[in-house]
Amino acid sequence: FCGPVDYAVVLDLVGIWRGDVTFGVRSAELGFVERDGRGKGLARAIVDLDGDLAPEVYVANDMCPNYLWASRPTGGSPGIRYEDVAIASGCAVSDDGENEASMGVVAEDLDGAPVYLGKSAWEIGYVQDKNPAIRFAATKERLA
Repeated sequence: FCGPVDYAVVLDLVGIWRGDVTFGVRSAELGFVERDGRGKGLARAIVDLDGDLAPEVYVANDMCPNYLWASRPTGGSPGIRYEDVAIASGCAVSDDGENEASMGVVAEDLDGAPVYLGKSAWEIGYVQDKNPAIRFAATKERLA
């Protein structure tokens, strides 16, 4: 068995659509700088958690601290910058201060309905197989 510590880190990147068929990597410019370059992201949620109409970005990492990037207006270009607030928000590690194998993310929709964000149809099926009480009422595939 190879655990998460046996794998090299691949940094998360933020690509911004250029208006054609390409994306430009702007991770650092927008503030998405990983602590110690240790992120091993397994799931993410992009949701407006504070009601400011700009999304926050939560990344669940495997056996290293999670990230919660909160949007902060800058007044200049690019107009918004992100700051990792996971430690201050209490979601970086477990209640015991230990890293966890964070393998999924659940957010809550404005109408109070739970939302599960999975990486693939396989992951959704796996979660449902392991948790028979969970029933997904609807799924939506990302279009390529």
